[in-house]
Amino acid sequence: YLYASFPMLPNIKKPNSWAAALHLAAGELLSQSFSKRQIAELYKITPMTLNKKYSQLNEIIHQHLPKN
Repeated sequence: YLYASFPMLPNIKKPNSWAAALHLAAGELLSQSFSKRQIAELYKITPMTLNKKYSQLNEIIHQHLPKN
């Protein structure tokens, strides 16, 4: 994520929110069945924060994926 977003590096104030977003993204890639609520509780953040960070992560990822 940091590499893909360079030189516009994010200001990471709460690393646990980004860790939760990465957990969710990795779980989806590996077909794991975790709910967003479970992941948010694990990282002690709100589901709303998880959704926000996950959306930001996905935006960067999809900008750098090859177009078919």
